[in-house]
Amino acid sequence: ELLAALKPKPTKDGKLEIPVVASVPPHLLGAGAGLDSEGGSVHIQTTDKKALKGAGLDSLRLGDVVALENYDSRYQHGYLRGAIGIGVIGQGDSPRAGYGPGITVIMTSGKGGIVPRLSKNINLKSLLSLKD
Repeated sequence: ELLAALKPKPTKDGKLEIPVVASVPPHLLGAGAGLDSEGGSVHIQTTDKKALKGAGLDSLRLGDVVALENYDSRYQHGYLRGAIGIGVIGQGDSPRAGYGPGITVIMTSGKGGIVPRLSKNINLKSLLSLKD
């Protein structure tokens, strides 16, 4: 249901375009790196508010769909140049680095087969017509 609601579009070069509210650079990802993809979520791992704002991550909400740049979660989570992941913010922020916002990965391509497209309101609530 979520995949249908995201309305992925094929690109001319055979990739899959997915709308996201933000794209998380790999240097801000952690807490879960090295775990198998079934065993742990990924977290935005910083308390640097300027870095979050600079990356457009300072206003994320639960349910937002985000891209994970150069991050592969096929067999375990970790940095891989050219890989792209797509995830949903499933855990709130924390004053401790590495404990949030938490991201549940829903798809990944180790060879850049996903193209994130920045768009507003790409959130589970609006995508799935959820009520308060």
